[in-house]
Amino acid sequence: MSQQPHPPYPEEPPQPAPRNPPDRQATGPRTLGRLRELRIGAVTLDVDGYRVHIHGRPVAMPQKEFAFLHALMSNAGRVMTRAELHTVGWGEDQRPVGNKDLEVYIRRLRRRIEDDPHHPTRIRTVRGVGYIFDLPP
Repeated sequence: MSQQPHPPYPEEPPQPAPRNPPDRQATGPRTLGRLRELRIGAVTLDVDGYRVHIHGRPVAMPQKEFAFLHALMSNAGRVMTRAELHTVGWGEDQRPVGNKDLEVYIRRLRRRIEDDPHHPTRIRTVRGVGYIFDLPP
């Protein structure tokens, strides 16, 4: 009686792809919240941690104001039109209820981040166009 060869072992099933690709894997506590940080002059915006610091001090900020600040700082040195900022605050399809809502949010934002909100040096109005986050000299 001859022995038959042992059937080959089935191939291992394919392994599922990792849940988080390497560029999205969780990070250790030392890097948490510091993955995307914008720093212009005395203003530091921690994008991932939704935190803002002025001269190293934390500043509480509502989500919509944070979104405006993030957009302005991401485009620092470039004028953002009112239409672009409306999209940031209210989306493509919606418009704010009042026609002065954007100005109100910018005024509130200036109160939080400017050393002197009546003479802003960070967020400047470009009349008839929009706003710009000025780069420090």
